[in-house]
This record gives sequence, C-alpha cells and structure tokens, in this order.
Amino acid sequence: HGRGLIVEFKLQKPLVLEPAVGDQPAKTIAVLTLKLEELTGADVEFCAREATVAGGGSPIAVLTLDVVFHAQVAARASGLPVEALRRLSAVDFLGLTTAVQGFLFGTG
Repeated sequence: HGRGLIVEFKLQKPLVLEPAVGDQPAKTIAVLTLKLEELTGADVEFCAREATVAGGGSPIAVLTLDVVFHAQVAARASGLPVEALRRLSAVDFLGLTTAVQGFLFGTG
C-alpha cells in the first residue's frame, strides 16, 4: 500500500481469474497493481456512471465515500473487470476499496 505512481495491493487470498482446466493450473493473482495516478477525469466520470448503474440508477451522494465507486476506480486502475474484484474475499475487497478511498482523499 502507499501513494505513488503505482500502488501494489497484496491480497490475503489470491484472486482466481481462470479456474484450473485439465493439466492447466488455475490462473490467480496475489497482488493487484493499481495505476491510480494515471487515471484521468474521464476515468473518474466513467467510474461514477458505472457505480450509479451498479447502484440501481440512484445518484451517488458523495463519491469519495461510496464503496461501489471505489471498486469501479480500483477496476479501472488495475485493468481488471469489477466483476473479478467482487470475487475478492470481504477483507481484501474492503482493504482495496479503503486504499482507493485513501488515494482519493490524498491520505493513501
């Protein structure tokens, strides 16, 4: 964790991206690389729209406090689909979204 050009978030439980098939082992990742400082205003707008859709269309009152928005930002910064991030353990998901929140507030 930490503020910088690239934030590496170590998962407590590896994320399975693709299950094992035959002799091929499962494709997993144990560290999420977030390129948060490379995001633009257009990325933030995209994440806000996606979070609004995911929330049933209701506008988000305070983006910097919304976990669904944080997940969208993490997905955008990591290059992974938000659906993959939703499969993280609760501890990893909350840690990841808290790291994004810290970045947005300038405290991460």
